[in-house]
Amino acid sequence: MFSADTLQQALVQDYGRLCTLANKILQDSHLAQDAVQESWLRLNRARPDTTDAEKLRHLLLVTVRHTALNMRRSRRAEPAEDAVFAALPDAGPLPQEKLERSEAVRCLLAAMQALTHESAAVCELTLKELFSQYLLQTDVKLSTRERYRFMLERHILPHLGGIPVSRLTAKELSSFLLWMKQHGRLHSGGGLSAKTVRDLAVLIKTLLRFAQREYHCVCDALNAKLPACTQKKIDVFSETELAALGKALFPSKRISLAVMLALHAGLRVGEVCALRVSDIDFLAGTLHVCRSVQRITLHGVSRLLVQRPKSDSSERIIPLHPELLLLLKRVSAKLPPDAYLMTDREDRPMDPRTCQYQFTVLLRRCGIRHRGFHALRHTFATRCVEAGADIKSVSELLGHADIKTTLKLYVHPSMESKRRCIQSVGVLQIGA
Repeated sequence: MFSADTLQQALVQDYGRLCTLANKILQDSHLAQDAVQESWLRLNRARPDTTDAEKLRHLLLVTVRHTALNMRRSRRAEPAEDAVFAALPDAGPLPQEKLERSEAVRCLLAAMQALTHESAAVCELTLKELFSQYLLQTDVKLSTRERYRFMLERHILPHLGGIPVSRLTAKELSSFLLWMKQHGRLHSGGGLSAKTVRDLAVLIKTLLRFAQREYHCVCDALNAKLPACTQKKIDVFSETELAALGKALFPSKRISLAVMLALHAGLRVGEVCALRVSDIDFLAGTLHVCRSVQRITLHGVSRLLVQRPKSDSSERIIPLHPELLLLLKRVSAKLPPDAYLMTDREDRPMDPRTCQYQFTVLLRRCGIRHRGFHALRHTFATRCVEAGADIKSVSELLGHADIKTTLKLYVHPSMESKRRCIQSVGVLQIGA
């Protein structure tokens, strides 16, 4: 009477019903929905050929393991069958369907009861061992991999590396993050920035979710809240500063080209340094952003790394402003197609740190307050929006996958636009 097909029809005719069932069983909506949603997305994204029955078994296993751990912690009795049955979709008109669904619930409860007698150590991998497995099975850029390694080896593993994943609690993780915020600096002994602490928390939770997906490992630390991190106010150049900057630019100086590419096309400093002559289509008047340069430390040695851009959406084609196109024609006139525009060489791009240093010198010469090179990109986005460009176009020009990123990080009304806004509102006149 009962089979996997019956269970599939009864419990997971769609994704939302399974979430509802998991929520009612576990009595913990955050834990349940996080587990089921993450598993569902993982299966559909990484294993699109998986059958529905296989997906069902995987999702139920995640649900059951979370239930077992929750019951072990609280020492509650097994949920009553009526309560669990009430969480299922409404019964069909046929008594047979109701009977089969009731049988499905009994099977699930039996599995839950069996798991309550298992050892609490569902996964004995330590956080250090888990990180090694994560690197073997995860496809990330080399620069991202090394950044993860730095964060783990310098900050996380010395404190949490020997703890089995299944035994790491939310309280322990929260205490660790608080300690990092107060004493996490390696040399000075002071605290790490709020953003760095949040990045550590995100990385740890990424590893724990990996353990959850691959090893069906339940970890209480997933319930720890991410530390708050206030977005820093992003600075842009004013019209007066841009005018002063423009007077100091000369076509013969490569920093002038870098400024124009960031200010007229929104390129990041790494994208500017990685630009080759062949990336420019002079007939179409477009520029293809397809690589980036970054300095990383690999096995203790610092070196330049040319790799794909920050994300898939960062690879993009940008229409060029006529003035920028004319400058690019002049600069690249005698260069071979594979030459890097910022160095005139085919074998070596410019170091982004060199570009940043030259920009700092340029600002000092112009008497402009110091900003990072990235402020040019912020200014480009802000000026585009102020000129009436639609946000979707601006988002694609910047290489963002989500319009919300553009709105949150890069669109900042200038003082001039705020002043125009105030002056346009004349609600009341004194003495009128």
